[in-house]
Amino acid sequence: MEAMDRVDEAVQMGLDQQRLEKLGGIVERGIDPYPPRVRRTHTADAARRALEEYESGALPEPPTVAVVGRLMTERVMGAVTFAHIADGSGRIQIFVRRNTVGKEAYDSYRKDFDIGDFI
Repeated sequence: MEAMDRVDEAVQMGLDQQRLEKLGGIVERGIDPYPPRVRRTHTADAARRALEEYESGALPEPPTVAVVGRLMTERVMGAVTFAHIADGSGRIQIFVRRNTVGKEAYDSYRKDFDIGDFI
């Protein structure tokens, strides 16, 4: 085995260990990390179109949506985080603000999720 292969293997083992530790923390808090069913109301594309309808005045209230997808990118800026979630229909940007979701939920989001996770 070449030296770079050994380094790559060691890095992967470290990442695997980190992910297992995160999984253990989620389970300890009583959260099912692999729920048998998730309630999705909109695809990413349908959520984007619903927001556009609201912004054009076609909807009287902002839409409430539940989207399921893979966490693709993330930019943390202190007490706010911008991220992209992608599903088979497209990609949307989410904005998570600690003052809106609460400190516990924000800290949990930051601690528990990684790029590539399905959320």
